[in-house]
Amino acid sequence: SSIRRTVLMTIIVGALAIPYCSLYFHYIGCSLIFVIATALILTVCMLLTVYQNIRLNRIDLSSNNIVDAAEMLGKFRRHYNEWHKVAIAIIIPWFLWCIYEFYTVFPERHAIYFCAAGLIGGLIGGFIGNRINKKIVGKADDILADIDELKNGK
Repeated sequence: SSIRRTVLMTIIVGALAIPYCSLYFHYIGCSLIFVIATALILTVCMLLTVYQNIRLNRIDLSSNNIVDAAEMLGKFRRHYNEWHKVAIAIIIPWFLWCIYEFYTVFPERHAIYFCAAGLIGGLIGGFIGNRINKKIVGKADDILADIDELKNGK
């Protein structure tokens, strides 16, 4: 389905981001603890997405009880609907730490450009991530509405 493809692409991008970000931050001279923390954060986020994908793959509307399928899809939807709260709680302290790292690694006149690039990249990434999230939640809502119609015989 469309949701599965979207989640799978998110997993692929996440899997590529882990080594890319780790190597980039290491290459520019950020502290080892920052590089490791960044890799751990990205890994945890990707693994949570993999877990949700596994849960999504277990939903089979053709063979499962429709009530059970709706309950499983509802849990999947709730996870994605609440994900932005977790993401913001992770991103804000991480970005502040990133600013500190950049000001430690680079002279002040260069650090401001790295921080600005990070902020712009973060805003673009946040916009794209929010659109993907809304798409997944919207598709899940559509499927849940279809299931509700089937249950009610409409």
